[in-house]
Amino acid sequence: MPKLKKQKYAGATFIALVAAEALWGLNTSFIKLGLRSVPLPFFLSVTLLGATLLLAPFAKKHWQPMSKQDYALLTIASLIGITLGNVALLMGLKDVFAFTSSVVGLFKPLILMLLSVQFLKERFNMRTFWGIMIAFIGAAIIIWQPWQSGASNESIGVLLIILAALCDVIATVIIKPVLSRSNSYQVTTLHLFIGIVPIAVYSLLHVSSINFQGIGRTGWIAIILNIIAITLANVLFYFGLKYRQVQRTGIFQYVNPIATLIAAWFILNELPNWQLLIGSIFIVLGLYVAEFSQGKKLRILR
Repeated sequence: MPKLKKQKYAGATFIALVAAEALWGLNTSFIKLGLRSVPLPFFLSVTLLGATLLLAPFAKKHWQPMSKQDYALLTIASLIGITLGNVALLMGLKDVFAFTSSVVGLFKPLILMLLSVQFLKERFNMRTFWGIMIAFIGAAIIIWQPWQSGASNESIGVLLIILAALCDVIATVIIKPVLSRSNSYQVTTLHLFIGIVPIAVYSLLHVSSINFQGIGRTGWIAIILNIIAITLANVLFYFGLKYRQVQRTGIFQYVNPIATLIAAWFILNELPNWQLLIGSIFIVLGLYVAEFSQGKKLRILR
């Protein structure tokens, strides 16, 4: 991608990535709300297929030919990131607080940065690194507290969320080369569709056991909100990923817990405390450190 084009979209990608992570943070609470009455496979199938249908017209309009290699890479990334990653995440969310799940995944930016340098041959960005470290301190402050003392299933839930985070990081690294050669709408639509097919097939085989009346109004509202959040967040994220280095997208994941904190407070009545607030300040500071110098350089170049 030409440097001038990256500079042109610098402001737009910043806003897109912040918005994407904020939507994913809000969506954590929507998922927990939905899983109270909706079976996990059915919830995943309906929400991801719904997002795919919303994106399909845009993908068709901007469709570009893809090589067999790109289809193969996208399939692998989808099965890892969507199929395995989402199942692990939703299973883990059943046993932990919504905000805990967001915080557990905060090691992703560090791993993403290391993998992008190692496998995508990106140049190591020291400013981004220090921004991630400052934000990581904020995450550590937030984590350092008893969430559910004595909860028997919490450890399993945390391990499943860690697995989901690893799947997400690996899928992002695999998709980046494909995205640089294709349209973001096209990649997003295929990514969601390929990833949800195995789960949708499983849901169809067990649809007779689903109690649709038991889902209730809250469950259907959670499904609709989830579809909207998934659609917008994925489009915004892959737009940002297309025009930025992978390592410079990871820092934005620290916006996720702040949005989750606000949503969990109002939707799930998970009350925050002073540690959450102090940690959030560090997260915002880390994002500022990572992005300010980049923006300054871009203004000079212009």
